[in-house]
Amino acid sequence: MTERTLAVGIASSAILALGVDMHQVSALLLEPVDGALHLVGRHSLPRHVGDGGTFPALERLAQACRQLGRRLGRPLWLPSGEGPALSDADPALGLALGHVVAVADPLPPLRIWVAGLSAGESLAAVQEALSAGPCEAVALCRPGAHDDAARLRDELLHAAPDVIVVCGGYDVPGDAAQGPVLALCELVAQAVRLLRLDRSPLLLFAGNRWAASAAVEMWRAIPGADAQAVLNVLPARGVVHTSSLAATLSQHYWSLCRAAPEVQQLASWVTLPAVVRSFQWSFAQATRFWRETHRLAELHALYCGPRQWMHVWSSADELAVRVRMTPPGVRPRVLDGWPPLRLVSGPWPPAWPRPKLHWHEPQGILPVAAAVGQVEIGDWERGLGVQI
Repeated sequence: MTERTLAVGIASSAILALGVDMHQVSALLLEPVDGALHLVGRHSLPRHVGDGGTFPALERLAQACRQLGRRLGRPLWLPSGEGPALSDADPALGLALGHVVAVADPLPPLRIWVAGLSAGESLAAVQEALSAGPCEAVALCRPGAHDDAARLRDELLHAAPDVIVVCGGYDVPGDAAQGPVLALCELVAQAVRLLRLDRSPLLLFAGNRWAASAAVEMWRAIPGADAQAVLNVLPARGVVHTSSLAATLSQHYWSLCRAAPEVQQLASWVTLPAVVRSFQWSFAQATRFWRETHRLAELHALYCGPRQWMHVWSSADELAVRVRMTPPGVRPRVLDGWPPLRLVSGPWPPAWPRPKLHWHEPQGILPVAAAVGQVEIGDWERGLGVQI
């Protein structure tokens, strides 16, 4: 006869952390032990199959949870297949999950088409802003005298951008400063009208602030268009402001992710007070928490994502963190001015030496595990296989 340990009346404290991106799904089970959250088990599955097809994200996630549950000898997914096992047919065992958290980046980086008046100034400033979010520039355009709306329409059809950014002009009042960038906005408006799409790319104005309202009004007259203005990326010579554009692009990316059916289903499984977060948000929070936990003045951390690498610089002197997205394996010169790399989630890149004080989580699961901070703030790092 098998003995059972009864747990009647004791609420479950196990946390199931789920991760979904374009390439794989992950399931992690964490439990508190002696005041610290420990990783009990993890299982990841690729979403791609050999013939080029892709498994549905939630179907694959359910499979990962079932396989992890069988390995751990406890149910993590309801037998009906409807979601995580937050209830148990035999509650006396106390095996039901206490919380579910999730991170998701189910979409590729935003495709950004950029037009500006000067290649060396405002266009360069926009590129700097794009490097701080899940974005990739598909074209950097400085229209010439012979460009017309039909030619630009063809270029937009080929580039298929998610967002169109127009920049140019210092923050100087008067028609002389506003005229050129507004003419560029009019050319873009004509081309977008010719696209005849039910929903146009998001139109963002990041130029002369005195021209912003006219540009947005012009664009919002286009059927199906959504237009916004952000702070000028180059308000004066040698003065670069990228945070407004970067934040707006990141918010737009996440709004598209939230609208995805798989993310809406994930949201229905997540338990309060947690909500579904992006990998970028979760890793940025983990970096800041790690720095505070170890009482560091600053910390440079890296998440080796499948499409982009995310560098985060957290400083005790700054409330916000600095973010730099790069292609995998690339080390831009600007990162040479950052602090030494000390925390890596994923394979440690050979281009960076390992300082004496460093932490390495080689499996790339830190953004998923860090989502538990929404429901349980504890010494969760001790259970993640971190090597010091």
